[in-house]
Amino acid sequence: MNLNVTIKKSGMSASDESAIEGFMRFFEAESGISLSRNKQYLVAQRLESRLRATKKKNYADYLAWVQLAGNEPEKRLVVDLLTTNETSFFREVDHFKLMAKLAKEYRDAGKVLRIWSAACSSGEEPYSIAMVLDQYSGNNFWEIDASDLSESMLDIARQGLYPLRASDRVPQRYLKQYCLRGRGAYQDQFMIKESLRKRVYFCNRNLMSDVDCDKIYDAIFLRNVLIYFDANKKKRILQKVIERLAIGGRLIIGHAESVLGLIDGLEQVQPSVYIKAK
Repeated sequence: MNLNVTIKKSGMSASDESAIEGFMRFFEAESGISLSRNKQYLVAQRLESRLRATKKKNYADYLAWVQLAGNEPEKRLVVDLLTTNETSFFREVDHFKLMAKLAKEYRDAGKVLRIWSAACSSGEEPYSIAMVLDQYSGNNFWEIDASDLSESMLDIARQGLYPLRASDRVPQRYLKQYCLRGRGAYQDQFMIKESLRKRVYFCNRNLMSDVDCDKIYDAIFLRNVLIYFDANKKKRILQKVIERLAIGGRLIIGHAESVLGLIDGLEQVQPSVYIKAK
């Protein structure tokens, strides 16, 4: 996610400014992400398409309509529009070297390696993990759950269809084994093969809420998520996520992030990788 963009003030009315602030409060309540006041014109820009599509007179009318009871589909659309997902295949290569190592260890021990990609965006991260696990442990010794707040991103992830330029980061051997090049109208796209897609389970989860599963994972990817939250919300997210991590399991975060001073019971074993202590 990346909302670190501002746009110049362009003549917004006081009424619209108040409504946009209302949308920002709504977004924080839904996602936990707090937007600064200098983002209000960015918010207005992102919501403009829905304002027109719903034929509301102004942002105040649109906000009132969004907040009506039972208008859950539009609420999800607003959250999607205000959440920009930045991701790529095989981002931060050291993490995938670790996955290869763990895959071999679990395969040799005859155990299933269970992974959770906790903010998977449009699917590039979990599919990258899946390629590595399948390559190094075979078909029987791994499972991946992948979740995101954005339903529109999850739709893309489940489809597994990406612009061809996104394949630049995918190693050639993985492209040949796990991807299909589009033809005709799809010549500028590529697709993850069904045999790999069906091994990744995608679901909607809000990390600020209780994690609605009882599965315990051997590794959890929580990369480039914590940077968008204040310290209290970081602690809350980490507590909920770590509950689902096995003793001795790895928590993997972004290289620009840290959990030091936020939660006990984690030991850093390499940059951006922590192990849950016994």
